[in-house]
Amino acid sequence: ASFSYSPKEDLSLKQLVTFTSNSGNQLKHLWKNGDKRIDSTLNFSFALPDTGFVPISLQVTDILTGCSDIISQEIYVKPQVRIYIPNAFSPNFDGINDEFIASGDLEILKDYKMQLFSRWGNPVFISTDPNIGWDGSLTNVNQGAPADTYIYMISYTDNKGEKQYFSGTVLLMR
Repeated sequence: ASFSYSPKEDLSLKQLVTFTSNSGNQLKHLWKNGDKRIDSTLNFSFALPDTGFVPISLQVTDILTGCSDIISQEIYVKPQVRIYIPNAFSPNFDGINDEFIASGDLEILKDYKMQLFSRWGNPVFISTDPNIGWDGSLTNVNQGAPADTYIYMISYTDNKGEKQYFSGTVLLMR
């Protein structure tokens, strides 16, 4: 039994991977993901169901003799950081969207930095903790920022060690 797959690198969750048996078409094929049967054809495509090491095995059986062989490989699927950055918030203390803060896989971020600026480029907020967001206040004048559009810049190092940058605008509604 022998198989190959493509693409080989930078595989991500739910990505379609093509598996090809190198064992010959005169054999009966059984593909598995762990204990789950996934296909019985010579070649097939499969959406990777999880991150980390995904076990794929191929069992081939000679139709005439009944002899069989099995091979297993673990396919590495890189975990991906997923964050959501809102485009509006309303700091009116009603408990709903009172803070501009990213959400998602924040616990695995390193070197996080979020900066907010007025439309004229004046800094209004900086945080290096992904769990601390902007509550709409202006710290230098001890009052709430006016309803307006603000510019954000967020940077961090992801779990693969790669630096990520996001920028955009957020609407502060009062």
